[in-house]
Amino acid sequence: MPRRIISATIAVTFAGVISAGLALICGRGREKGRLPMAKIADPFKQEKQIVANYLINYHDIKQQYEHDRERILENSPPPADGMPRGSTTGNRTASAGIALAGLAVTEKWLQVIKVLVAGLSDDDKLLLELKQTHREYVRGNSVKKLIVMELGVSMRTVYNRWQGILEQGRELAVRRGLLR
Repeated sequence: MPRRIISATIAVTFAGVISAGLALICGRGREKGRLPMAKIADPFKQEKQIVANYLINYHDIKQQYEHDRERILENSPPPADGMPRGSTTGNRTASAGIALAGLAVTEKWLQVIKVLVAGLSDDDKLLLELKQTHREYVRGNSVKKLIVMELGVSMRTVYNRWQGILEQGRELAVRRGLLR
């Protein structure tokens, strides 16, 4: 007896799933013949966001990198005898080496972006330049609208080009060991 109840429950559940699926396909509640599209998660979304950050903020990051590098190389002399020295390495050269090693990752990213930009088409360079210049909004309008008007292409084309640039940057970063 319990097997029949379980089998009947499974059959009713299965029939409900099938009828809901057929209702979607046949057009109840949705456009006829269209299946609901689940959002497909981009497994590389975070990596593309990292690339986008370096692309859009390239000039600021480069300026900060050069400032930090200069500061490290021109490190101030050690304090006079008897003065507290802090918790850093006792050797100034070693301290500078450790600090410069911390900047190595940023230097690699700057090289990746430099190589990436050098390989872009003129239209893609213009797209990147517009994104770097305007970042988010221009006089209350989305940068996307400005770029669409400037390039004379559709919003979808701008999106596809930008995703292509990000994918190229991600691949370069993977080859250089910056991403997985």
